[in-house]
Amino acid sequence: MPRRVMKFLDVAATTERRWSVDASPVAAFARYPRKGKPTPKRQERPGLPEVLKEIYDNQEDLGARAGVTAEDILALQTADLQIAATRQHLGTTRQLIGVLEYTEADVDEGRHRRINTIATAVDRRLQEPGNEDLALRYAKTRAYRSAVAVKAVRTRRRRTQEAQDTGGPVPAGKEGKAGASKKPSRKASLEGAPIADGSLAANDASK
Repeated sequence: MPRRVMKFLDVAATTERRWSVDASPVAAFARYPRKGKPTPKRQERPGLPEVLKEIYDNQEDLGARAGVTAEDILALQTADLQIAATRQHLGTTRQLIGVLEYTEADVDEGRHRRINTIATAVDRRLQEPGNEDLALRYAKTRAYRSAVAVKAVRTRRRRTQEAQDTGGPVPAGKEGKAGASKKPSRKASLEGAPIADGSLAANDASK
């Protein structure tokens, strides 16, 4: 088999292992969180290995006199094995969760950028004769694109009105202090009013 093919298969196998988290050995003793029940707070602290060693080492000669039963020892040993088995899968699982959460966020951001691109394209075509019906046919898309910006404007107006009613200072919005005009940020452009032709499309293409 060619070396390049063997290398490709090795990389593919490694990637598959990274994406495979088989925690079935934990299923037999897994605890499932219940609504309203707090997470157990007694967790491992420094010195625990020495404590366990002391208990195990003294059990044969001193256990009965100290009141430490065989059931106690079995419970501790079982807990040791179960915790070790659980921790064996925690690291990979946490990494996978991080990858999945970031992937969801990044893909969703791309989806919203695409929606903004579409809404902006509709806005441009609305300026052309004969496309008046596009406003109604894409009303939800354009409203969704502008919802964040509209909410921000309403919030600023409400806070300004509250400040005027109470005699307090008027809060400065993104437009600058004392209502001075300011060039809209790119974030505001993406969330609110249509941006310049091709700017968002160019951004998407660069990714």
